Amino acid sequence: MLSLSYARCFFIQGTIVSLISLCIFFGAPLAVKLLYGPQFLPTVDVLRWMAFVPLMSGMADLFGVQTMLPLCMKSHFNRVLISSAVLNFSLLAVLAKLFAEQGAAATVLIIQTAIALGMAFTLYLQGVPLLKRPSRKAPVPDPGAIRAMHHEIHRSPVGRLHVLVMRHSLHATEVACALSFG
Repeated sequence: MLSLSYARCFFIQGTIVSLISLCIFFGAPLAVKLLYGPQFLPTVDVLRWMAFVPLMSGMADLFGVQTMLPLCMKSHFNRVLISSAVLNFSLLAVLAKLFAEQGAAATVLIIQTAIALGMAFTLYLQGVPLLKRPSRKAPVPDPGAIRAMHHEIHRSPVGRLHVLVMRHSLHATEVACALSFG
């Protein structure tokens, strides 16, 4: 089970990128006027479309890079990204033709949201408990023990079997991850 520090990381990262996104959204008119001048005020709507991309990127990073990859879910991670690339090209062609620069900006936000939701949904389907407190019955694995396990696997040809006799109780996905190294 994921540790409580994951929930803290989710909360802290989510709060920071939410504040950044809100500042961009509400500060767009002033920022465009100060940085580029009043002749660029039509770009405010484009910037507002893109304001929540940092939030969605942060969530996609948390679910993908910080959760899926350490749990050896690289194929699932890649599937989400490849699917989003296909969706991006088709959606961009339509929205950019219909709405020009605002359509392109909307496409970026839609695709980044789809990536974050796709990764979160994949984690849910794989049974990865997100944001749950660890139960007292199932101990949270020690990161040092996991690191030592990875070093042992790479050092010894029988290291994969050694994983099964380690002192610490490892979550099933981490054992599967360790056994898949080779």
